[in-house]
Amino acid sequence: MANMGTTQRAFYFSASKQSSKVTTDGRHLVLSFQIPAASRKKKTVYIPVRWRMYDTVTMFVQVKHEFNASNRQIYREEFLLAQGIIGE
Repeated sequence: MANMGTTQRAFYFSASKQSSKVTTDGRHLVLSFQIPAASRKKKTVYIPVRWRMYDTVTMFVQVKHEFNASNRQIYREEFLLAQGIIGE
């Protein structure tokens, strides 16, 4: 989870080509997963070990024709709704 404080853009959404107009209000959440690489039977596998859920209702983002936010903007503590460790 070392890159959570970076300006790397980890999420990207583009509107569909059929209709790029917003027609209704909606609540949006961002789910993030920590997925480290592990070795299993001499192969590299990726296993989710932790998750977090963020609320975007008060998040300030740059609005274009895409949802555009860096990791630093998304993973702020005030947006965190829930988190957990998978497998416990």
